[in-house]
Amino acid sequence: MTREKADSRRRIAIILVAALVVAAAIVILAIAGNARRAESFEGKLPVVSVAEPETVRLDRHISMLSHVESQRMVPVVSLASGKVLEIAVASGDRVSENQVVAIVDPEAYQLQEEMSAAVSTASEAAFSRVEELYRKGAVSRQDYDEALARRDASAAQTRQASLQLSWTDVKAPKDGVALTVFVKAGDTVSQGSPIALIGDLDRICCYADVPESGLGSIRKGAHARIVHLSSGKTASGQVELVEPYVDPRSKTFKVKVAFDSGFDKEVFIPGCSVDVAISIGSDEARDFICVPRSALTGSDALYYVDFESGKPDDSRRIGIAHMLERSDFEIKGEYVIVGPSGIGRKFVVRGQNSLFDGQKVMAEIGCE
Repeated sequence: MTREKADSRRRIAIILVAALVVAAAIVILAIAGNARRAESFEGKLPVVSVAEPETVRLDRHISMLSHVESQRMVPVVSLASGKVLEIAVASGDRVSENQVVAIVDPEAYQLQEEMSAAVSTASEAAFSRVEELYRKGAVSRQDYDEALARRDASAAQTRQASLQLSWTDVKAPKDGVALTVFVKAGDTVSQGSPIALIGDLDRICCYADVPESGLGSIRKGAHARIVHLSSGKTASGQVELVEPYVDPRSKTFKVKVAFDSGFDKEVFIPGCSVDVAISIGSDEARDFICVPRSALTGSDALYYVDFESGKPDDSRRIGIAHMLERSDFEIKGEYVIVGPSGIGRKFVVRGQNSLFDGQKVMAEIGCE
């Protein structure tokens, strides 16, 4: 009997151990399944990179793309009439003062000069004879005066003919750039016909279309920094005109920036593209809390992430992406100013273009 009881206890112990083993196995399998499901869920979350904003020293300015224009257009006009034999410049060419821009057929003017010269020679000879006779008292004072007048008139006609011949070389009145050439070789021009239009390089400017949000921030006389887009060379200027109205179609207003003296005339020529940065408020640089402009989406939205799990020192954490209100940040050149409210926040700097407000994400911390 005692023996049977002992066997029974052993069987019960074995059953209990087996049950415990089975229960432990079930628990382990459940934990593993949950881990796999969590890994699968996390693997489906969009992965973004986040970073904290930095303090950057910036000037307060508004930047726009523009192009250089000449403030003074100088027409090149032909004073001669006739057929154009040659055009010596093309649109965009630099020209110097007194440089020949076009040549008008000089043949008729050469003949006129030759005729005037022949008449002048004959008049000079006739006057010499009358003068000799006048000394001898053989002619009157009136005869002498008439011969003198004919000599002087013919000499003046010769000078005039020479001047008109020189007009067949149509020259630039000053240094500049040929903005437009109106005629071509073979065309016939008359006196006063425009040949070309030259942009004065001593006085150049650029017009910028400023968003209406900048109205009231830009003042006449404000400093401007102008960057040549191709070469990167810079020039300085000042705001000369601020139009007081906004174009209802483009929602912009025009600002004219005149170049200061000393700019590189070989680089800044009419028509070239430039970036114009106009200072607003104080010209002094200030520190701003910023993220790189590359953090913006294609529609200029900015996201930050609030974390809901993970430890602060984890390299990957799950969080919720939130879109920052447009009124809470400002785009300045290569940076986005987020202000003091951005301190401590983790802004999305990569993977932001597919996000929507309130979306759950897997964030990689400090990976830019």
